[in-house]
Amino acid sequence: MKKELKMPKTRFEAIVFTAITAWMMVYVMTLYNTVLATSSLTNSTFFIALKSMWIEFVIIFLCAYFISSKVAKYFAFKVVQPTDRGIVIVLMIQVFTVISQVALASILGVYHGYGFDSQFIPHYLITYCRNFMMALPVQLFIVGPMARYLFRVLFSSTNGVEEEKIEKELLEEFSEKIESSWADFFFSYKKENEETFDEGSQDKSEETEKEETPEESRKKELREAIEKYKPDT
Repeated sequence: MKKELKMPKTRFEAIVFTAITAWMMVYVMTLYNTVLATSSLTNSTFFIALKSMWIEFVIIFLCAYFISSKVAKYFAFKVVQPTDRGIVIVLMIQVFTVISQVALASILGVYHGYGFDSQFIPHYLITYCRNFMMALPVQLFIVGPMARYLFRVLFSSTNGVEEEKIEKELLEEFSEKIESSWADFFFSYKKENEETFDEGSQDKSEETEKEETPEESRKKELREAIEKYKPDT
């Protein structure tokens, strides 16, 4: 049986998943830019990157949760369809997430590397291209799979309980709708039959009232004749 991808289903899960992904991406990209800036990679470089990443992490997390995630999903579903395979949809969302996140993060990169001056646009383009070449493969092949694995570890039992609860609620709601539909059908059918019976009874009673026996008809004609030829007093 094919195992489905575990993805965030609640706001809390989305926040946790975004935080995991943002933390790993910011750390890797901070380490990458530190190596480029110092032209060296030593044991202390890992600690320098870990120490200096937290402001960027907060900014990138907020941008990812409130901006990039929505932008990425919007453009991703312009390319793929909801009926496509789950992994294809996830990968396409990740590609557009990297595009939008690098666009925002490169502003911070320009500020740290060059400062905001008259050469902002050339510096921004250089920084964007340099970060994008690193960020895309890291997101697709390292951070993305690791983030999804950690998310499954953290929320696998929660998702299972939640899915069972949702399934049970849906079944109960479906049963209630079926019972309600049958009840409505029964009462409406009964009401229609009663109305038809009442109308038929009423019509028959009216017809009975309108019909006269031959004897009553003769008596009526006799009374009319007597009234017609009765002498005036």
